[in-house]
Amino acid sequence: MKEKKPKHGNAALSIFCTDKLADSLTIVSMGTDTSASTDIGTHINVKPFTVTNFIEMEPLSYKIYELSEDLSILIDTTAKFTLKMGGVYTALVYGNGSKSGVHLYVDVTENTVSMAWMIPQYVLVTLGEVLFSISGLSFAYSQAPMSLKSVVQAVWLLTVSFGDLMVIIVANIHSIPSQMYEFFLFAVLMFLDTFIFMIMSMFYKYKANSLDYAELGEESEETNSSKRHGDEEFPLKSFTTSAPRHSISISSQN
Repeated sequence: MKEKKPKHGNAALSIFCTDKLADSLTIVSMGTDTSASTDIGTHINVKPFTVTNFIEMEPLSYKIYELSEDLSILIDTTAKFTLKMGGVYTALVYGNGSKSGVHLYVDVTENTVSMAWMIPQYVLVTLGEVLFSISGLSFAYSQAPMSLKSVVQAVWLLTVSFGDLMVIIVANIHSIPSQMYEFFLFAVLMFLDTFIFMIMSMFYKYKANSLDYAELGEESEETNSSKRHGDEEFPLKSFTTSAPRHSISISSQN
């Protein structure tokens, strides 16, 4: 039976031996110090001309070691191989001791899609989030009554938490066999949501008594102008002053 592609980016490996080796082989990643202990790496029991079961391993470069007869040290067989992400391999180990070699057969090809393809997806998701979130907050603020603007904006953000909760529920019930179908489900829900909003926007009547941003800007400019001239605002009044008139009579005496 053919082994399926491993999940989580690991690789799968089975070993086939053509010669009498030790009863157990130890597979250790390159660069690991094997002199300190024998309890490292992955130990696999092997028999001549018998294929072992597949085991999942991290996609790294490895070396094969044999355990000594007294199980005290690891003997380097000079056999090396590299496992790649998502690949399924059968390692043909031949020779004995320091003359051992390995030939790697690919049962299932490794992952070939580059992670760089995630960049345009994140760009589109970011643009969509910016356009949708800012528009929603602006609409919630401008159409809410003066005494409920903070409450309506909080309710708008509460809908985001409901969406996150839906994602958590769908992802954890494991009723959908593939993550691909989960993403299709979320895409369909978003299309339905967009369609409902479009229908609602056709019949919505904007509130004329809400505070407009243009009025808010004008009030802010007037307030800043008044603060430049003093701490308080004084209405302009016209004052008319009249000079006092005095009647002066001069009498001449002859």
